[in-house]
Amino acid sequence: MVDQDQEFDFFKDTPIRYSAFANDVGEVLRSKIGPKLANLSWGITGGYALADTAWSGYRQYKKTGERKLAIDEIKDVFLWQLFASVIITPLVLKSGCISMEAVVHKSRLLQRALHPTIKSYGPHAITIVTGIPVVVPYGDQLVDTVMDKHYRTKPKNRDHLNHNFLWCHIIKAHPQLHPNNYI
Repeated sequence: MVDQDQEFDFFKDTPIRYSAFANDVGEVLRSKIGPKLANLSWGITGGYALADTAWSGYRQYKKTGERKLAIDEIKDVFLWQLFASVIITPLVLKSGCISMEAVVHKSRLLQRALHPTIKSYGPHAITIVTGIPVVVPYGDQLVDTVMDKHYRTKPKNRDHLNHNFLWCHIIKAHPQLHPNNYI
C-alpha cells in the first residue's frame, strides 16, 4: 500500500490503522454494547491518535534534526487526528445510525416485514459496513483540504487512499468514486 516515493509509516500502512476506527464502531454500537465498551473504544482510538502523533514528530526530527519542524509536524498530525478520527467521522456515523434506527422504528412496513433482530441490529450493521468505507475517505480529505487552506503554510501532498485499505480496493474497481472527483 506504500508508494515507492513515500516512506513506510507503521501507523498508516499496516492494519494497526484500523484501531483508528474503534471509536466509530463503539459509538455506533453504544446502545448495544453499553457505555463502558463504547468509552473503551474511544480510548483505543485516542491511543492510536497520540501514538501516530508522537511517531510522526519523532520521524520528522530524525529526518531533519530540527526541533521546530518536529513540533510543527506534531501539531499538524494532532489536529488532523482530532478532526478526522475523533470529531467528524464518529459524528457522521452516529447521526446516520440514529436516522436509520428512526426510519426502521417508525415505518409500519418495516416493523411488520423485518425480524426483531434485524430491526434491532440492522441499522448498526449497515452503518458500520457501509459507513466507514464511504465516510472515512471523504472525512480525511475534507480535513486535509481545510487544513491546507487555513492552517498549513505548505499543503501536504497525501494520497488519502493509503489510509484505508478497503477503500483502495473499492477505488481500483470503481475509479469514479475517488474523492478528488467531487472537490
